[in-house]
Amino acid sequence: MANDECYTPLWYMDLVRKVLGTIQLDPASCYEANKLVQAKKIYTKADKGQFAPWDRERIFCNPPYSQPEATEFADRAVVEYLVDTNKEIIFLQNSQTGSDWYQRLLATCSNLCHHNKRISFYGPQLSGKDSNRNDSTTFYFGRFPETFRAVFEEHGTILYTQGDVIRKVSSSMMVQNRLLLEQNKRLSARIEELSQLKLI
Repeated sequence: MANDECYTPLWYMDLVRKVLGTIQLDPASCYEANKLVQAKKIYTKADKGQFAPWDRERIFCNPPYSQPEATEFADRAVVEYLVDTNKEIIFLQNSQTGSDWYQRLLATCSNLCHHNKRISFYGPQLSGKDSNRNDSTTFYFGRFPETFRAVFEEHGTILYTQGDVIRKVSSSMMVQNRLLLEQNKRLSARIEELSQLKLI
């Protein structure tokens, strides 16, 4: 069973705050961990934050790595963003790329960071190399993926997801369609003008 008392270090939380500003909710926390996270509202293990209301717009989550909690928190993050895309969520987890929950995060997030170094967590049962034996991925859900990229790119490889590519392509197509409509209007006006002059 994974050690779920893995508290997030200060340097990482400084990055999170550069993206989110004030962290309004941490649904997988404790009072000791929140000394560095500084979320306005937290849920502890007893609160079962994966099932409690995520009723804030700027959310950070470093969830338990054991099952079924890892899957439950991942799926909750996906659902929260799909229901309300005005929310910003930064979600930190192990890079278990073959797991179903990881693939669901990957398919939904705006972009992500594959960290180039393992993150040294702290906690009552952690020390030295034992603080993290896994690679980590940070998922960003929100409207400002470029801000996330600018802040996190020094710490790993930034990838844009299929969902973000689709949004960008759709936006580009809308711009092109508007340009075509404007060209058609100008052409129609010119044809009408020439017709009145009996040149066509």
